[in-house]
Amino acid sequence: MQRGYRDWLQQQERFTQSQPNIERAIALLGRLREDGRCELTDLNEWLLAAQLNKALAAMDDDSLSKILSEKPEEFFRIARTVVSHGAAHAMRQQVALERLKYELAMRKIQEREHKKLHPQGVTREEMARIHAKLKLM
Repeated sequence: MQRGYRDWLQQQERFTQSQPNIERAIALLGRLREDGRCELTDLNEWLLAAQLNKALAAMDDDSLSKILSEKPEEFFRIARTVVSHGAAHAMRQQVALERLKYELAMRKIQEREHKKLHPQGVTREEMARIHAKLKLM
């Protein structure tokens, strides 16, 4: 009977601690791109980062010393995972930046071509300035 209550209590504590993660996940899933796809990569990255952070925060000096003395490869495996995670994040950001640069360049080309095909002559702003000056005379 006591064990069941302790299990339930631990489950409630895990649920309470996971609430901010769940709310963040819902917010990320709710953020849609223009093409309608959600940022699932962002969600996965954030969840993995949260788990890694939790694991690292749980390590105190004694447990770290124990890991280093008994299984040093485990420490380096965790360190490699953290570094790889950061590198993958930076790479995704670089790809996103390059995509934005490409889209901006394409938009400029399209605008230039549109102006060549549809010369407008006097713009609305110029026409408004002309009218304003004529009213002064």
